[in-house]
Amino acid sequence: MARKSSGSRSSGLGAIGFTLIALVFTGSTAFFLAQVLKGKNINATPMRTTVVAAQDIKASEMIKEEFFKEVRLPIGTIPSGAYRSISQLFPPSSASKPRVVVNAVYENEVILPQRLSDPKRGTGFASLVAKDFRALSLEVDSRTTRSNVVYPGAVVDILTTMRRVEQRDSVTRLVVQGVKVLAVNGISDAAELDESIRKSKKRTRKDVLTILVNPDQGEALTLASNEGKIDVLLRNTQDLGSIDTQGVTSKELTATEETDEEQDSKAKKSGKRRSRAARNRFRRSAQPRANRNNRRGRSSTATLEF
Repeated sequence: MARKSSGSRSSGLGAIGFTLIALVFTGSTAFFLAQVLKGKNINATPMRTTVVAAQDIKASEMIKEEFFKEVRLPIGTIPSGAYRSISQLFPPSSASKPRVVVNAVYENEVILPQRLSDPKRGTGFASLVAKDFRALSLEVDSRTTRSNVVYPGAVVDILTTMRRVEQRDSVTRLVVQGVKVLAVNGISDAAELDESIRKSKKRTRKDVLTILVNPDQGEALTLASNEGKIDVLLRNTQDLGSIDTQGVTSKELTATEETDEEQDSKAKKSGKRRSRAARNRFRRSAQPRANRNNRRGRSSTATLEF
């Protein structure tokens, strides 16, 4: 009986040991296969670092580094031209040439070059327009541009000359004062504008001036440009005051002061004309009424005796 018991115990221990060995082998195999499959998956789907938006960004908003983040994405899902790093998105020149978002960008959206613009060009130009102001374009004589009277960043006053039909004369008045020039012919950098003028082979008679105005000024300037002629006066950028003017008419401009001699001469001529007219009136009144009526072709039965 003791021998049977000892044999049964040995058989049980052997079975347990075999089971343990099988479990270890199975776990090792599973781990090995997982590593193999993981390695194959990496090789099959290569990844790459890409710049995406870390938050929602509004259109025409000036971009900042904190607006973006770097993530790793499968290469097959990354659009062509996407930025690979934030440093690539903000090169050293970005400090002097900042950029803005052309259209709204949403969180985790991949950033592409065509979604960004120089704020002084194209659709990004709207970022230069301050709140409650508007950008208005006017045609001006190209001489003002070539003479550097107007350039991006200049502060100017704008005149209009209009014809007054009822008064039969013309008047020139200041329409707005102290407005900022945003761009000339779409160029908002003064150095770039100067280079463009020097390289231009064809000179036009008109240039397009873009200025920053409030809505009231925009209404007045639109009417002035449609009804009359626009001219520009350059002023110091530090001169922020305004001057109340009455304008000038063509009659006032051509009027001259007369000397005492000219006034006396006119008075004598006027006196002679008045005395001659008075003598003629007296002669007519002294004539008999019948004679005057006959002279006018009328008949009279009255008999006058002298």
